[in-house]
Amino acid sequence: MENFSIVIPVHNEVESIPVLANEIEFALGSLECDWECIWVDDGSSDFSWNEIKKLGPVHKALRLGRNFGQSSAIMAGCDSAKFELIVTLDSDLQNDPKDILLMLSTLTSDLDCVCGVRKDRNDKLISRKIPSMVANKLARLITGIRIRDLGCTLKIFRKYLVTDSRLIGEMHRVLPIYFHLSGAKITEIPVSHRARKFGNSKYGLNRIFKFMADVLLAKVMNKITSRPLYLFGAISLLLFFTGSVTLILLIIQAPNLSISLGLTATHFMLFALGAVVIFGCLIIVLLGLLTEVIIRTSGSAKSALKLSILEEKK
Repeated sequence: MENFSIVIPVHNEVESIPVLANEIEFALGSLECDWECIWVDDGSSDFSWNEIKKLGPVHKALRLGRNFGQSSAIMAGCDSAKFELIVTLDSDLQNDPKDILLMLSTLTSDLDCVCGVRKDRNDKLISRKIPSMVANKLARLITGIRIRDLGCTLKIFRKYLVTDSRLIGEMHRVLPIYFHLSGAKITEIPVSHRARKFGNSKYGLNRIFKFMADVLLAKVMNKITSRPLYLFGAISLLLFFTGSVTLILLIIQAPNLSISLGLTATHFMLFALGAVVIFGCLIIVLLGLLTEVIIRTSGSAKSALKLSILEEKK
């Protein structure tokens, strides 16, 4: 079995930390391979960092200067990991560390990633289960990925898959999409899912919008980074064609429309202004997507994350 690093993002989970650490040690203590457990305190405002510092020598941790988000915390842990196999795990005790053994045995040499699928999910139906089902269905339609549960944090993947990109925002939830679009071989297996024992969930219904935005971004990033001229060229041609046809029709039909509908020059000016606003909004969205691609693929995000590390426990 390969050596591996466990990465656990933490934000205000002080009660869960010692319980989860004991479960991990009990579940993995008999393994003959080497492993480490990296806890990343993502700007907790409680005593999570103090609890992490009490853990044994197999545990090491990073403390970020503020709450950067779960994706950035995972990225910081991956950067610090000394092994090439990464296991991500939630710190709220809803993932069972025993499932790590099953996932490790599933990961063969011809696979790049194993994703967990939460069976008998212990979450609220309206606020968690139904939105998650809808979001996963839309993600499969948009990207063609066959993974059924993109929201499950329990995953195993090879470190090189995230070496050339920066995980920020909510990207951790769509990691399998990035892996899939890059040609990685992925499989999934059922894993346990437990009810939250301490504290409250950090996620609400607003996470659906963030999730779908990241799904669309993943799709666009794949097009931009592989064939940028094709994407922007196609959009430009579509806008040029639409604008040209609209302008020609207006010129041809302007006299008739003015008589039959009583339109004045002011009406046509307002129509033109509306068209400019619509096209301008589209251009802003494209610029935003391009900016996201530059930020997420540049070294500046990585440098900023390294500078944000306040303290490290080895």
